[in-house]
Amino acid sequence: METSNSKGNCPDQWDKLLQILDDKLQLGLLDKLRRVNSYHLEEDTLFIEPMDHIDAQYFQKEPVMQQLSLFVEETFGSVEVKIQSHQAK
Repeated sequence: METSNSKGNCPDQWDKLLQILDDKLQLGLLDKLRRVNSYHLEEDTLFIEPMDHIDAQYFQKEPVMQQLSLFVEETFGSVEVKIQSHQAK
């Protein structure tokens, strides 16, 4: 299993986000975020690359994005969340 260090550029905050989701029993969202290919924070935007197109579709749902945005704001501050399209590998 990959560690947060190998998936993105802000592992401490990412781990905090995952812990918040775990504490609040947001297990569906937690599972999807644990499986992402990568994430990175650039200025005021958090980019997330889902593991596959099914996860990408999950993140594109408006209620999921609203929920994710709330938890990201709690963890990272006021940043925008963008889901990068999954690239077939």
